[in-house]
Amino acid sequence: MSEFLIIRLIPIDYYKKASEICNTIDADDTVFVAFTEYIRGKLWTGDKKLIKGLTDKRFERLITTHDLYQDFIFRHKNKKQ
Repeated sequence: MSEFLIIRLIPIDYYKKASEICNTIDADDTVFVAFTEYIRGKLWTGDKKLIKGLTDKRFERLITTHDLYQDFIFRHKNKKQ
């Protein structure tokens, strides 16, 4: 069902590009990559295989759970000062 919704919401070119990116990583993540590109956002994931695969393909719209945690700690420390 999510694929149907995403395909209908975003232009097909985004989906095609995401499909090319994800075809050797995990096709199930295609809709998430397509939507991320469409909204010009960041894809939040902890999936190490996906992170490595997308990074290897120079997909830069990623944020990992580790990145978010580090950002939280940094902000929390600076807030106390």
